[in-house]
Amino acid sequence: ITAPNVIARLGAIDIKDKPKSITFSLRLARACRYLEHMDGCENFIHFNQDSESTMQQLILNWRDAYENKGGEMCAIMAYTNSEVSTLNIKAREALIEHQLIREGVRVNLACGERRLAIGERIQFLRNNRTLGVVNGQFATIKKLVRDKAGNVLGVRVLTDGSADTIMIDLNQYNTLDYGYAATVNKFQGQTVDESFTYVSGFGWNRYLAYTAMGRHRESARLYVNQENYVDMAALTKGFSREAPK
Repeated sequence: ITAPNVIARLGAIDIKDKPKSITFSLRLARACRYLEHMDGCENFIHFNQDSESTMQQLILNWRDAYENKGGEMCAIMAYTNSEVSTLNIKAREALIEHQLIREGVRVNLACGERRLAIGERIQFLRNNRTLGVVNGQFATIKKLVRDKAGNVLGVRVLTDGSADTIMIDLNQYNTLDYGYAATVNKFQGQTVDESFTYVSGFGWNRYLAYTAMGRHRESARLYVNQENYVDMAALTKGFSREAPK
């Protein structure tokens, strides 16, 4: 389901969407109770039998949105860092396959060896006052800066919401990673046109559900691994859990 009229405000999200004349109020204390009303809305909630098929469908839908709107307007969210890492790799492979970015050049980052290309979405993982970047901030690579031998020394990036690029010397700052997907907590406080959330594992609760489903302006989709949440009832129960203190 798309949500063309999503109004976020303190403690609530009003979602006006089809079916006609239905308005849902999602509050932190009762996060995701409205899911029971959404049963059967196949464009909003996608159930798949295992993690591989769930991620595959998510990436397919996300790639179409990415191509139409650009990476800054489309967010992939998940609960664990491991899920995020896998989704980032799959997202990047999908973009390479459809020639939206190139395979890129190998670089050594704090998180390990990665390939970076022009158009690459990245996320900063550590604050740096000199650069003016903060942990969790997203950016797009606009240029690879090389030495005479072709080795990448740095990247020039455009941070989301900024009009000016900044130069990142990878010898001075390399605490970054792919930024196609991130944890729900990393997206807290940010807004995109379309969100794609991978739901698996038993760590989900009402706070995470509220955060994940409040990041969009136009549409929010859930991709649910049935190995953990077999149906709508199980999903609603999981999304209604109290958050750990």
